Amino acid sequence: MTYWLDLFTGQTWQEFRDYGGSVSGFRKRMHNAVERIKPGDILLCYLTGVMRWVGALEVEDRSRDKKKIWQFDDFPERLSVKPIVLLSPEHGVPMEELEGKVDFYRSRADRPGFNGFLRMSPNRFKRGNDGDLILNLLRTAEKQPISRPVDARKLARKPFYKAEANAVREPLRRSSAFQVQTNQLAQTCLSLRTQIRRQLAPATLRSNTRCSCSAATWVLIFGLPEMIVRKLGTEQRWGRCRAWSNDYRPNLMKRQTVQSN
Repeated sequence: MTYWLDLFTGQTWQEFRDYGGSVSGFRKRMHNAVERIKPGDILLCYLTGVMRWVGALEVEDRSRDKKKIWQFDDFPERLSVKPIVLLSPEHGVPMEELEGKVDFYRSRADRPGFNGFLRMSPNRFKRGNDGDLILNLLRTAEKQPISRPVDARKLARKPFYKAEANAVREPLRRSSAFQVQTNQLAQTCLSLRTQIRRQLAPATLRSNTRCSCSAATWVLIFGLPEMIVRKLGTEQRWGRCRAWSNDYRPNLMKRQTVQSN
């Protein structure tokens, strides 16, 4: 038996329960991960936003049910499941109760990303003991319910990736105004990147100073290809940036000399 993470929002959890709690679905791109789930495995349901564990589902088989269950996505990779524990958000197990007890939440420093464990579902638990602990906490919460207040705004949060695609991107792509705004934003980012390079590269990169930057920051400021950035460690990123800096400074000085003449 293997434990798997199953992510829900407040709305998708309610829609799942309204349909009978017998079908759990995932996005199409998760096909390979869903194929690794076997009958008898346990899906542990986590409610994003309010950060609570609300259910445990035993996998029975792949589901052929293609009916509309969720509003924001079809979640076509579906599994037939049998509920073991189903809790309302108010009675869910708070993530704080797992601090220091599970692999993905060893200390408060692991928040809010929890070592990347909550970035996708299904996601396999590395340690079976972690799954056992959460399942026991869910069963205890079912037998001895404790009602805790829930932030209504977090509970009503919609799946961002789908809401953004439907409500923002598609309509704007059809308008020329969106293209103008996009071009203006691109020019602004390019100008900002150039200014940061001029101030940051000569001093910071030569002095071996370190900073904590996300992959997006490296892509924006230093112009490194995103796929390369995500595969490189911090030391390798700085090495690439030093090499870039050595090439950039002489070229910058040449341009400034030409302009002054």
